[in-house]
Amino acid sequence: GAAMTQKSSDEFVSDFVGFEDARGFSWRGSLHLVGTGVIARRTDGRDVPALSRVVLVRLGDDNKAATEAHVLFASPDDRCEDSTKFAQKNWVFLRADGNDALIFIYTLSPYVVVRCELPSGCCKKAFAGDSNLTASALGGYRGGSSATL
Repeated sequence: GAAMTQKSSDEFVSDFVGFEDARGFSWRGSLHLVGTGVIARRTDGRDVPALSRVVLVRLGDDNKAATEAHVLFASPDDRCEDSTKFAQKNWVFLRADGNDALIFIYTLSPYVVVRCELPSGCCKKAFAGDSNLTASALGGYRGGSSATL
């Protein structure tokens, strides 16, 4: 399960609280859900505001209870530290990349695809493209959905 993990020398992330906007897919013979959880954080020994993060949950054989969970985060560099100070949610699952990585659309504008390694949860930019989509061009629509390939 998701446990308290050390993300850097001075920041700890606890279990996520709640789980919303889940989307399911099959991987490694099990049903997985990817959704948004709220993560409580401590930096320099003090509580800091909680943030929304993408959480990957593997369900047990009965598909009723989680048997494993990983907090995913987009790393801005090769250090693989969750240093983003804003909410991350509504990533769109595209496909698995072998047995230890998943591919997600991270943002539409700019168009960015990330590759997430497990069990670390570290997600690095795998592709970035030009996009002229803006919030106004989308009519104010926001959010994510399952990909149709």
